Amino acid sequence: MAKIKKIILFARGELVSTCLIVVAALLVIPFRGQVSIATTALILVVPVVIGVSIGGSRSGIYAAIIGFLVYDFLFIPPYYTFVVGAAQNYVALFVYGIVTLVVARVFSRVRTARLEADQRAFEVRKLFDISEMLVRDSSPEQLLINIVDAILLAFDLDSSVLYVIESDQLVKLAQAGSPLTDEESDQLSSRTKIPLSTTSNVIADGKLYVVPLISSDGPIGMLAIKGKFLQDHHRDLLQAFLNHLALALERGRLKKHEVEVELYKEMDNVRNSLMGAVSHDLKSPLTTISVASSALIDPESDLTKEDSENLARLIESQARRLNRLVSNLLDMTRIHSGALALREEDVDLLDLTRSVIERFNGQLDGHEIILKSNNSEVKARIDKVLIAEVLSNFIDNAIRYGPPLSEIGIGIELQSSDKIVVSVTDLGQGIPASEANNLFHMFNKREAGGRGGLGLAICKAFIDAHNERIWIETTTTSNSFKFTLPVSRETEVK
Repeated sequence: MAKIKKIILFARGELVSTCLIVVAALLVIPFRGQVSIATTALILVVPVVIGVSIGGSRSGIYAAIIGFLVYDFLFIPPYYTFVVGAAQNYVALFVYGIVTLVVARVFSRVRTARLEADQRAFEVRKLFDISEMLVRDSSPEQLLINIVDAILLAFDLDSSVLYVIESDQLVKLAQAGSPLTDEESDQLSSRTKIPLSTTSNVIADGKLYVVPLISSDGPIGMLAIKGKFLQDHHRDLLQAFLNHLALALERGRLKKHEVEVELYKEMDNVRNSLMGAVSHDLKSPLTTISVASSALIDPESDLTKEDSENLARLIESQARRLNRLVSNLLDMTRIHSGALALREEDVDLLDLTRSVIERFNGQLDGHEIILKSNNSEVKARIDKVLIAEVLSNFIDNAIRYGPPLSEIGIGIELQSSDKIVVSVTDLGQGIPASEANNLFHMFNKREAGGRGGLGLAICKAFIDAHNERIWIETTTTSNSFKFTLPVSRETEVK
């Protein structure tokens, strides 16, 4: 590609300089009797300068030769021959040839210096761009692709392929330009030893230039490039690019390690929180069962038949509570494994709520549940198993933390044509607003009212699965847990 560009520039310089020499000659010929030979020579120097600026030194030399011949043929007497008549004309012709060659050489060097300066500026700009890429919050994969693309463009290469070492094998991470042939890839795999050498080398019969990527721990990969031969200063610049590339890979690995560390920490926190939450929920029913069963089997206890029946019912109710805890744990496992899937259907919400209330027969501990609704029939599009669990957890929470013999209110309100608001209200101690905001967070522990454990977190997960809202409204003497549900199309306002 670079050779083609040079040929095009050279041809363009030759064409332009030839045209300018012809034009200059045609303009001066009518006046050659009045214009001195020296003036004509100066005029013919101009095409040489322009040829150099367009096509480089070769175009300048070409223009100098053509100008010399035109100068001798048209402007040195006798005209239209290459014979030089007077001796002083030899001097003029010689001076013209020397001046044009010197001018071509000087302007060629100026042009080369300008191109090199432009190339240096381009390289510095590319290095700056790569440095800027490193500080951006982009994905490691995209960052590597951008750097490989920058290397391809900066060095005018045909191919640029990045490999890293994973499990003692070379794995291609990013590629720019034309892909390597199967033969080149095979030779690359067969000749590249792991661990990699720390020096650059040429393989695939001189077609590929392989440069190792070095990090603080040694070689971590390599860059295979194909294209023009790299000069020494290009190799230095390439090494600077690769230092940035190695830094990007190192940063990606550190970021991955950081994510893994955070994941392990989170898993540890979840495990500890789970143990705390399970202990919190297990302690009360297990203590109750233990005390009640000890009293029943104590041969020296003076229990009446009624006392024994009450203790047996207490053990049964606490066993049901433990069963609910196990169910919550299984639900939590489904939530974390991503196995929670909705089975939506049209459900009569009043009937569902009544069936949930019936589950608590014999477990109300003197509480009375009052169900109210602003519509005689409310149908919701829900997973009835999950919503039944939500209601069960809220009712159980109200029984545990409401005052003895107090009312528990359940409200089902058809709020609009597409929303139902369900509320479960107890008369327990109000929860401070600072804690109410975090009440539904996973494994959150609270001091106010002792409301903790898995139940509320599971309620939020189930309502979130329906894409609905859940919240708490609290006063100093009551707490109302509320959530919305979607209205079924079969619901009619009555």
